[in-house]
Amino acid sequence: MRWQLPGLAVAVVLLASCGSSTSPYGGGGGGGGGGGGATPSVSIQNFAFHPTPDTVSVNTTVTWTNQDGAAHTATSDGGSAETWDTGQLANGASGSHHFTMTGTFAYHCTNHANMHGTIVVK
Repeated sequence: MRWQLPGLAVAVVLLASCGSSTSPYGGGGGGGGGGGGATPSVSIQNFAFHPTPDTVSVNTTVTWTNQDGAAHTATSDGGSAETWDTGQLANGASGSHHFTMTGTFAYHCTNHANMHGTIVVK
């Protein structure tokens, strides 16, 4: 039995290219590869949301993680088509929301009036 090396090499290259993926959200993204990308995350640090705005794809879950000593929330602004409230997040705690529609959604921390963020869903 003889192997056809050129044909095998082409098949390997074609199969390898099928596994590539792009990030489901703006700002870099995870490790690519086969299956699900990284979950978009917003860091709460120094009494601010990072990144803001954050751009994600529709049907994406965003997770906020508090890295401050003070408790914070990520709460949708009133009148938004997407509504959420992570509740009080102590240091190291996280809360999430699954975005099901496109749009630009403003949010805030109920504990600190100066903390605002935006999620853009495309």
